[in-house]
Amino acid sequence: MSNLDPIRVLVLLDDTVVSGKVKPVLTLANYAREHQESRPPLQISMLTFVRGESDPAFVAELRRDGLSIDVVRERRRFDFAVFQQLRAIIARRRPDVLWTHGAKTHFLVRAGGLHRNTAWVASHHGYTATSLTWRLYDQLDRWSLRGADSVIAACEAFAVDLNLRLGIAKGRLSVHRSPIAFGSSLAVRAKKASIRAELGLPEGARIVLSVGRLSKEKAQADLIGAMLEVKRRCDFPVALVIVGDGPEERRLEQVSTRLGISDRVHLVGYKDDVSPYYEAADVFALSSYSEGSPNVLLEAMDAGVPIVATAVGGVSEMIRHGEQGWLVRSGDVEGLARGIVALLANPELRETLRSGARRSLDAYAPAVYYAGIRSVFESTLG
Repeated sequence: MSNLDPIRVLVLLDDTVVSGKVKPVLTLANYAREHQESRPPLQISMLTFVRGESDPAFVAELRRDGLSIDVVRERRRFDFAVFQQLRAIIARRRPDVLWTHGAKTHFLVRAGGLHRNTAWVASHHGYTATSLTWRLYDQLDRWSLRGADSVIAACEAFAVDLNLRLGIAKGRLSVHRSPIAFGSSLAVRAKKASIRAELGLPEGARIVLSVGRLSKEKAQADLIGAMLEVKRRCDFPVALVIVGDGPEERRLEQVSTRLGISDRVHLVGYKDDVSPYYEAADVFALSSYSEGSPNVLLEAMDAGVPIVATAVGGVSEMIRHGEQGWLVRSGDVEGLARGIVALLANPELRETLRSGARRSLDAYAPAVYYAGIRSVFESTLG
């Protein structure tokens, strides 16, 4: 391969929505397409797994946007017939690099020997297993990741864990945090009023926003619990708006009902476009027990929404307390409430955190991420 030849990269995804794992890939793919003058340029194609004959909207949208994505059809869980489809796609795409995202794709590449004649880079986004199948894949990751040529961690905390717990050599590890396309989270100002009207909020009500999958590790139940104290301390109405879907939805509804604040908690489901909610929000809250380098924090920073977050995983690598956001301990419901109240009550503090967050965003520019990931591909091929 010469410096003029593109590096052909086949990205293996295990999601069929624009999740936190998928967003960095799409940002990189769009950047690569727009900057082919770089040497060597990256030529990105993707594949994902679909149960059934119909393609999800996610696939059609990517193709409409001019991005290349193949679909692997699964008949059931652990369908070993997918190996034949994977080999056919690899033979047709002729990638220089296989780039896997998630425990399922790591396992399939190693178990199928798909990396024997192709460089393999694996991205580790942490473990958020919510079913027996995914817990099994996560357990197999200890074996799967040891076969990769290079492993990318979403944050320093994950890199340390991969080295100490899984035995991945430091020389094969690198850290590359998720990028954000600046301005991607901003909406037309008129939508702010429409969101408030849609939720039936009274005049002067404040919005605390949370965005993410409704699963145990995201700990939205802690955030709902914090709203009791927020309600007690604030002399103005405050609503919690949670955007996302997942297995915890029913339990979260039950928690808000049991606490008597169901009128203050709005579970609005998954949204393709979250930008109007960022635009309407007064505070963004992240209550997770575990995280890597959360895209939602970058989106909140970009939208100028001050942040209260638990200091887990890579969050404390992105945010310094009192500079880019307000940090609390994981599981500290009272701390979440204090942080939310402090930001709602103090416009100067909100502006300080908002300004500090925006200044830090340069480190997450798509150009920075593109250069870093390309360097991993180059060194792996080298």
